[in-house]
Amino acid sequence: MRTPLCGRSTKGKRKLPYHKQMLNRLNKLSRYPAYKEILDCLRSGKRTAAFGVCKYEKFFVAGGLDGFPVYVAPDFVSAQEALRCLNDLTGGGFVYIPYNEDTLLFRQGTGRLRMEINSALDKILSGARGAVLAADALAARYPDRNAFERGRRTLKKGDTVSVSFLARFLSENGFRRVSAVEKAGEFSIRGDIADIFTPDYDSPVRLDFFDDEIESIKLVDKETFRSGEELDGVSLYPLFSVPRGEGQKSVAKSLVDSSAKQKLSADARARQGALLDEMLPSLENGTADNGWLMPFFPCSDLSEFLPQNAVMVWDEPKMLSDKLNRTYDEFFMRIANLLAVGEILPEHTAQLVPREKVFDNFLSFSQLALMSIASSDTFFNPTAAVSLKSTPLFNYKFNIRQLGEDIKRWRLNGYKVGVFCDDLARGQRLAEALGEADCQVTVSSKEPDELGENTVIAARLARGFVSHSNKIALVGGDDVFPKPVGQNARKLAKKRDKVFLSLEKGDYAVHEVHGIGLCDGVHTLTGSFGTKDFIKLLFRDGEAVYVPVENTDMLSKYGGGESAPRLSRLGGAEFEKVKAKVKSNLKEMAIDLLKLYAARRNSRGFAYKTDEYLDEEFAAAFPFTETDDQLKCIEEIDADLKSTRIMDRLLVGDVGFGKTEVAMRAAFKVVSNGFQAAFLAPTTILAEQHYNTLKQRMEHFDVKVACLNRFRTAAEQKKIIKELSEGKIDIAVGTHRLLSKDVRFKNLGLLVLDEEQRFGVEDKEKLKVIKTGVDVLTMSATPIPRTLHMALTGMRDISTIATPPKERVAVESYVTAQSDALIRDIILREFNRQGQVFLVYNRVETIDLFAARLKNLVPEVKIAVAHGQMNEVALENNIYKFSRGLFDVLVCSTIIENGIDMPNANTLVVCDADRLGLSQLYQLRGRVGRGSRLAFAYFLYRDGKILSETAYKRLCGIAEYSELGSGFKIAMKDLEIRGAGNVLGREQHGHMQKVGYDMYVKLLNEAVGEIEGRPVQKTLNTTVEADADAYVPDDYIDKDNRMTLYQRLAELTGKEEADRLADELREIYGEPPQEVKNLLEIALIKRLASKAGFERVRVDKKGAELDFADKKYLDNPALFAEMERRKNTCRLDASKKLSVQIGFDGKNASANLHSLENFLLALS
Repeated sequence: MRTPLCGRSTKGKRKLPYHKQMLNRLNKLSRYPAYKEILDCLRSGKRTAAFGVCKYEKFFVAGGLDGFPVYVAPDFVSAQEALRCLNDLTGGGFVYIPYNEDTLLFRQGTGRLRMEINSALDKILSGARGAVLAADALAARYPDRNAFERGRRTLKKGDTVSVSFLARFLSENGFRRVSAVEKAGEFSIRGDIADIFTPDYDSPVRLDFFDDEIESIKLVDKETFRSGEELDGVSLYPLFSVPRGEGQKSVAKSLVDSSAKQKLSADARARQGALLDEMLPSLENGTADNGWLMPFFPCSDLSEFLPQNAVMVWDEPKMLSDKLNRTYDEFFMRIANLLAVGEILPEHTAQLVPREKVFDNFLSFSQLALMSIASSDTFFNPTAAVSLKSTPLFNYKFNIRQLGEDIKRWRLNGYKVGVFCDDLARGQRLAEALGEADCQVTVSSKEPDELGENTVIAARLARGFVSHSNKIALVGGDDVFPKPVGQNARKLAKKRDKVFLSLEKGDYAVHEVHGIGLCDGVHTLTGSFGTKDFIKLLFRDGEAVYVPVENTDMLSKYGGGESAPRLSRLGGAEFEKVKAKVKSNLKEMAIDLLKLYAARRNSRGFAYKTDEYLDEEFAAAFPFTETDDQLKCIEEIDADLKSTRIMDRLLVGDVGFGKTEVAMRAAFKVVSNGFQAAFLAPTTILAEQHYNTLKQRMEHFDVKVACLNRFRTAAEQKKIIKELSEGKIDIAVGTHRLLSKDVRFKNLGLLVLDEEQRFGVEDKEKLKVIKTGVDVLTMSATPIPRTLHMALTGMRDISTIATPPKERVAVESYVTAQSDALIRDIILREFNRQGQVFLVYNRVETIDLFAARLKNLVPEVKIAVAHGQMNEVALENNIYKFSRGLFDVLVCSTIIENGIDMPNANTLVVCDADRLGLSQLYQLRGRVGRGSRLAFAYFLYRDGKILSETAYKRLCGIAEYSELGSGFKIAMKDLEIRGAGNVLGREQHGHMQKVGYDMYVKLLNEAVGEIEGRPVQKTLNTTVEADADAYVPDDYIDKDNRMTLYQRLAELTGKEEADRLADELREIYGEPPQEVKNLLEIALIKRLASKAGFERVRVDKKGAELDFADKKYLDNPALFAEMERRKNTCRLDASKKLSVQIGFDGKNASANLHSLENFLLALS
């Protein structure tokens, strides 16, 4: 018998694979004299400085070093680029160590950075290829190495470990036990199944036990919770900042003693007292865990985690030294400010490594400095110097002729040349293009041992450079083509399962018959037909209905707006009248839409031709990787443009999801066919933003773009209007100015409308005229629900972008009490990194007073105000100036422009965040984090305010879901309802509020079906009364997660789906108890009976009685065949109501249910 969680095995260490071809290229460094000199100096222990190194040569040199390179970049952006390039060169294995900035003030954050740091430390200890970090991460404190090592384990299939010990081990190491895992750092245990979500994977890992032996280790699909790919093992490591346990009690005493010695003002003393009250209870029971406490525990610096063969690679030592000095200066300025107001204790000066020791800690390792020019600094004193004369490459993306000229020049001067392409096909195309430019090259399908005659090589190298010292010129694929071939290729999109919004106690729900009620949660009741689960709904005048859980298909969560709906009166008559009225109105709307669609379908427009080479070049110039949704939308719009039918398509996607790029692909196709395109935006700022994007994107393709708005002078406007009418301008961008009578297009082919619903009535009438005969693409940043999308299919073409681009960096989110010291600290931190701040203050009547007070609090920054009650021109001017960087802080209401992209605004502060809805908070947070820099969002509530349970949960939710995950999807429901209003209009949105969103869509489907003459399939609502216990025990699935199961039961369509659900339950929760099996059986019987035409089913120990809804259901040969087979126990009865009577000889209720299920299966 092995000891549970015995020592960490050397087998199963996560060594990342390297591409041999790439490593061979790096291993050849010693063949070149200048590189060999660097390697020789390092091997002999000399601190080596290399001068004259250009950016991409730095990565080439670092990737080819012996040992474990630790690449230290000046800042976050350059560190991210170094990480990408080094992993590209080596095939992977370099890890990034973030700098955790959040430890002085924030006790409640996402924990994401802390987990990323600990994951990187674990990978370093497990044999990673190298590490990359920004300079400030050198100064950070890290968890105590010894405590960290004690919490590291690898579990493999066949290991013996008790489940209870595993649960205790995970809890002690910072994992949080939950009923169902949703995000990294959580684990759950259900019987013999443990789900653990480590930061190393995008989904949880499932361990299946037989007794104390691990039978299997598999990844889990986050959407379905089914097991997937099998793993050899899983590595566990601490997620804490400080070790948990008994040692925390002594820290509690240290905090109190330190606080007592401080001389503070009354306000600061009160603040510190509140802070200690918050900290001490968790310290007393040994469960405290946040970076604020690190100075009171043993800590390590980064050098203690590095292997002995580490090579410190300093990228521009002068810049590193300057950056670290700024980090320390800002840190001590913050320390002084926060000490004075009672937010921290004197010990917090040890939150960073002492300034004088920050570089000394790494002196025992090999040292290499890479510098573009020689410079003096305060820490790096080389004992050897190597001169590398290298230069970056020209941008060849749209200039193959220039590349040909350079290759000829390099060859003439005796340089060895390699031009790298990702595959042979692209290499051959490039060779042909170079041949046309009078530069003859040969193509090699693999990388040769030495650069020489084969100039074009089918192998991956992202970016190149020219090394004059070594007489080599390397040209990367991204130097010629903006991104690797294949990144445009369409991937099979993962099926997006419907997100069911579980009803919880206190939610409003819509019952198909009774109308709008208030959910009072799950109730387990025992009666003459056994023990069963019900959902209790409260209606007007305190009346209630208990809905059997297998009938939850009759319920939907109310969605119709943010205000509380009026409860219906029990009985159904009132709600039936409301439904009838809404349906009648929907029919009128549907008839109008269908007429419009028919007219559009019959009208004929221009069928645009495709120039595949030109389209591919334009697509290749997009500097990012398209998402699957973007590619799908591009295909849909392309199909519209190639057909003779006039396009009228709605393109939906959140800001920053890539709608503009999709629209630009369409505009490019139209322009390349000799037509003009117009981009129309509701505000000057949006128009200006579109203009800058289009101009930058089109400049290499000889496409002329102009902008017409109030920022242009009268003379400029006159010139633009003249050139538009002459066809000299290909794409016009503007506000409603483009709708003026004096504006005439020579040959308008495409109109792109951004946020059409924000235009005025007069402008919309003008748009109707312009739309005639031209293709129209309308863009909206408010999402449209998929169900509404389906209901409108055939009436309006809709394309949706629901996935964010991979390049977006997650936003660090914090929830804490509001204070002047905190707000000042947040603003100055962003100001010091040359960024901007959105500060949301949603009380318009006092917003100017707040802004004035803020100017006194932070006099160093420039502040502007923006809210909906301002003069439109003043509002637009303030936002425009903020977007141009003329203000540092924008104090605003929730009006923050939906469509405006401000990549330099990377901090969001929301005052009184508890007063806003979850979807509003998500949408506000989406305003930051659009650039490549780390973004921060601070959700503040008034100090001392007692939060309601709902507000508390909402704020916890926004802090926990920093990614666009399942929590985001749930919050999007409110936004989708607003989006439905945008598509259907204000009147229809009012109807939606009366019946709830899901019922509205159902009625819309029925209305359209009736108009088109399609038979509306109405499902029989069969009731099943079974004398058997059918419920979910608390020890099998807790009540928080039960509603999803009930919804799945209500949506069963047949035996196969029921078996699949039973398998899922077994896999996720273990073997279902008999009560749950009975519940599954009853749900399946309900579906099968409904299909067979039975409106009521009663089952007891003696038999079953199935009542027909109508005699027409007797017309079923399978029914009589099965009755003949069971002729001794089965008969028709018409004495009271036409029914089938079945006698059972089963010994128990579950056997009878199974027998009845077999009878009904025979009928289908």
